[in-house]
Amino acid sequence: MRYPNGHEVGVDSFAIHTLAESIVATGAASWILSPFSYFGLYPASYPSAGPFLLASVSSTADIEIEGGILLTSLLLGVLGILTAYLMAREFRRTSLFPLLVAFVYAFAPRFLAFSLWQASTRNIFMALLPIFVWALLKFCRQRSTKNLAVVLVSMTTLAASHHLVIVAVVMAGALLFSIVTLKTYQVLRRVRPALVMKGTRLGVMRWAALGAALAVGVGFLFGTNVLTQYNRGELANGDSLQVELVNLAVSITRSVGLAAPMAIIGLLYCPWTRSPDLPESFAVAGLVALVPTLLLRDYTGFYVLPFLSVFAAYGLLGMSTRLHSRERLLRRVGAGIALAIVVTSGTILDYEIGQNPPMSVTSYSAATYVSSVDGGATVVCNEAVACSRIAAIGRLRILPPAAGSADDPSPEVLIFGFFDRSELTQRIVRAPAQDLRFDSTLLWIVVGIDPVGDYVTVVQSPMSGIPPSLSARYDPRYYFETTSGSGVFYGNDGRSYRSILSDSLHDGAYAIYADGAETLWWI
Repeated sequence: MRYPNGHEVGVDSFAIHTLAESIVATGAASWILSPFSYFGLYPASYPSAGPFLLASVSSTADIEIEGGILLTSLLLGVLGILTAYLMAREFRRTSLFPLLVAFVYAFAPRFLAFSLWQASTRNIFMALLPIFVWALLKFCRQRSTKNLAVVLVSMTTLAASHHLVIVAVVMAGALLFSIVTLKTYQVLRRVRPALVMKGTRLGVMRWAALGAALAVGVGFLFGTNVLTQYNRGELANGDSLQVELVNLAVSITRSVGLAAPMAIIGLLYCPWTRSPDLPESFAVAGLVALVPTLLLRDYTGFYVLPFLSVFAAYGLLGMSTRLHSRERLLRRVGAGIALAIVVTSGTILDYEIGQNPPMSVTSYSAATYVSSVDGGATVVCNEAVACSRIAAIGRLRILPPAAGSADDPSPEVLIFGFFDRSELTQRIVRAPAQDLRFDSTLLWIVVGIDPVGDYVTVVQSPMSGIPPSLSARYDPRYYFETTSGSGVFYGNDGRSYRSILSDSLHDGAYAIYADGAETLWWI
C-alpha cells in the first residue's frame, strides 16, 4: 500500500525537504540560533528531528534527499508497526493481543498516508509515540534509571519531531491519575475489604468506574469548544449537535479507520478482563484525557491512534473470547474483519491521495529546468505550495518562503540568505505575556522582519517598479506562475488577489519556459 506512485507527496514535506537539502549542502542547520531552535520554539526555526534524520540518511546512503525521503518513509512505516507491538506487550502479555494492536496500527489510514513518500515530521511522531507510552508503563512497572532515561529520551525526540509533544504531557498526567486511583483502591481494599472484595460488588465497581470515566469524557466533549470545531465537514455542514457529532465521527474514522468502532467495543470489554490493573486504567484515563485535545482537529489522528488501537484490540479479543468455542465461525469473522480493515483503509488512503496528489510530472520537469538557469537568483511564485515544491526539487531560492509570518519568519529566510543570523537575532524580543496561549510556540517574536509582507509588495509592483531595497535583498529575477492562477497570486488565507507583477510580465516580458501547467517569466 506504500508502493511509490509518481513523486513525493505532501505540503509540509517539501519545506522539510528544503531544510534537509541545506544541511547536506552546508554541513550545518542555519536556523539553529538557540537550543530552543531545535524544537521549533525560537523564531525562524522548525522542529528539526526530521530534517536532521533525512540529511543523515541521504548522506549515509549516498542518495539524493528525495530518495532519502522515500527510504525513510518506508522504514518509519515498518518502525511504527514494531513500536506498536512493543507498546501492546505492556498492556497484555499474550501472543495474540500485541499482534492485533500492530495490525490495527499498521493499517490506520492516517499512519499509511503520512508514511508514504513524504517528509512530514508527523510520520516520525506517529512511529515513535508508542515508544513513549511503552516507556511510561515500563518505568511504572520497574522504576530504574535506565527506564527513566528511555522516557526522557523518547519525549525529547518527540519534542524535536513535532509540537504535538504537549500530548505526551497529557498522557503522563493520565498515567499519574491512574496510579493515584489504583493506590486509593488498594488502601480502601485493606481498610474496608468487605466493602470492595465481595464478588457481587466487584462488578458494580467496574461498571461504576467505567461510567465515571465516560461521564468525564462526555463532560469534556460538551463542556468545552470541541464540537464547534466540527460544524464543517466532508459530509455535512451546520451548527446542530447531530452534524457536529457526525463530523467528529467521520474525522476520527478517516484517521484511524475501523479501529474507531472497534475501540467502542473494546472500551466496554476492557474493565471485564481478568484482573484489570494499571495498563487498563491508564488506557481509559488516557483516552478520556485526550478528549479536550480534539480541539486540534487537523492533528487528532496523529496522537489518538495508540490508545484507539489498544482498545480496538481489546474489542477484537473480546469477540474472539465470545466465539472461542465456535472455531470455524471465529476464523470466518476474523478473516472478514481483517479484510474490512484493509479495504476500508485502502479506500480512505486513495481518497487522501486524491485530495493531496503527488507532485506532478510537469512541475517536476519545471523545477529541474529552473534549477539549470536560476544562477542563484530568487524565483517569485504566485502560489506557495508550487513554490515550495520547485524549491525542494530544484534547490532554488523562492519568495514567498514556506509557512512564515511577520512574527515568526520561516527558516528559509536564513537558508536562502535573505537575512543573516546577526541581523535576525538583533530583532528578536520576548513575546508579550498576553499573546501566550496553551498552544502557542512563540515565546519570542521577530520585530521589523516580514518576508511575507515583502512578497506581497513585490507581486503588487510592476516588473520595473519593484522597490530597490527589496530587489537588493531578494534579487527577484524570475516569476513562476501556475496557469490556473494566471494574473493572480494566492495569499495565506487561500484567496486569490490581482498581481500587478503578473500583468506587467504578460504585457512586456519574456516567457523562458512553458509547459501548459506552469510558465517561467524573466523579470
